[in-house]
Amino acid sequence: MAKPIPSVISEEIKARFWAKVDIRGADECWPWLSASRQGGRGVFMIARNPHSAPRVAWSIANGVAIPEDQHACHSCDNPPCVNPAHIWPGTQADNIKDCVAKGRHGSKKKDFCKRGHALTDSNRRPIRRGGSHCAACAKEQTRERMRKFRSGRPETPLSERRRKAWKTRREKYGVSGCSAAAIRKLGGDDA
Repeated sequence: MAKPIPSVISEEIKARFWAKVDIRGADECWPWLSASRQGGRGVFMIARNPHSAPRVAWSIANGVAIPEDQHACHSCDNPPCVNPAHIWPGTQADNIKDCVAKGRHGSKKKDFCKRGHALTDSNRRPIRRGGSHCAACAKEQTRERMRKFRSGRPETPLSERRRKAWKTRREKYGVSGCSAAAIRKLGGDDA
C-alpha cells in the first residue's frame, strides 16, 4: 500500500507541484502536465513515494490529506484535472453514484454509437470478447481502409514498365494477358 501524503507539505514541494500544472480559470480544468498513470491521473513524487496528483492538489488546497479509505473524486470527470475546486473526497460507492447520476456508467444501454448511428438489433455486430459494436461504423471503416489502400499505391517505374510490356504483347500478338504470359515464358518475346 502506498504511503500516506505527509500532513505538512513544505512550500518547496507545493511550488514543485504547481509548476507541473497548467493553471487556468477558477472554473476550468487544470491539466496535470507531468507523469501520469494509465487512466490519465497524474503521479507526483513526495520523498520518493508516488502519490495521486489529484489527492495532493486537494491536500495542498485544504491543508489536510484525504483519508486513506476515500478517493479523490472529480466533479468534472476529467482524470488529469487537479483543480482543487473540481475534486472532492468520497468513497468508491459515492464515486459510482455520481457516475450513474451523470449517465457515464458503462452498464447503461446506449441508443446511438459515438458517430451517431442508431444502435438497433440490425445495426449491432457481435464481437468475440462479448458485447457488440456498430455495423454501420464497421462498414465505413472498411470502405475508408480500402480507399486508402487503393489510392496509396503509387505506380512505380517498374510496375509501369511491366504494364506497358503486357500491353505491347497483347497488341503485338492479339492475345489476352494469360496468353501474353505464355508467349513470354516460351521466349517468343524480346520485350
